[in-house]
Formats: sequence, C-alpha cells, structure tokens
Amino acid sequence: MKTCIATLCALALFTCIATNQASAKEGTTAVGIAFGLPNGGPGLSVRLDKIWLAAQWSLNDPGYLVVSGDYMIFGGEIVNTLEWYAGPGVYLAFNSNNFGLGVEVPIGLMWTPIEHLEIFGQAMPFVALLPEVAVDIQGGFGIRYVF
Repeated sequence: MKTCIATLCALALFTCIATNQASAKEGTTAVGIAFGLPNGGPGLSVRLDKIWLAAQWSLNDPGYLVVSGDYMIFGGEIVNTLEWYAGPGVYLAFNSNNFGLGVEVPIGLMWTPIEHLEIFGQAMPFVALLPEVAVDIQGGFGIRYVF
C-alpha cells in the first residue's frame, strides 16, 4: 500500500512540474545520468530550465528508489563556462517496505566544457520528514546532454 501511495505521489509531482515547464526556453532542457545522490546508485537526471528532476536507485538497498524535484532559484556565472546553483526541493523515497519524504537544498557547480555538455557536482543538505525526522547531507555528480 505504501509503495502504491509513493508511486502516485511521485507521478503527481513529475506531472505538475512538467506541465509548469511547457514554456521553457529553447536550449534549457538537458538529460543525463547522476551518481551519489542519494544512496550512491546510478540514476536519471533531467533539467527543465530551473526545474531539476532525478530518479535514482540505491546500491545499498536493492529496489530502493528516490525521486526528487528541485527548483534552482539562486545561481550565476562564476567564469565563462562555470556556474553555481542552489534551490529548494522535495524527495520521495520508497521500496516495497518503506516510504520516505523530505525536503532538500542542492548547492553545486555546473561546468559546460563544450557545447551541449554539462557536468555538475553538488552537496545536498536535507531534512527527512518521514518515516522519522532526521537532518543530513549528501553529495553527488553527473553529466547531461543539453538540447
């Protein structure tokens, strides 16, 4: 039952975010892979302008999936091809036995070494709200192709 509710919540989150981004500017969509967030596993990373979506699997707990959505409201250029970013987000974590919910604030750097390629690394402080309240920080990196 918890898995069903978590799946429905994740789909609702992705649908709301995706429909809000229908008018995103050309060249602001990127898709790629990410590692390290949240449990060291590989995952999908999608950037739709300022909205970043991710779905990652755990290497520590098979079947454990974390889905997140973040809105990058802060950031700017450091040098020509290097930018910093930060923004609030939410995540849902679940497997067949557990369900988790929390808030996060990714803070990171994004480098564009060549056209259509971006590499990012970030630290992510978060507060788990369910199944119990906890505060922690994680980090990760990834690479995306920019359309």
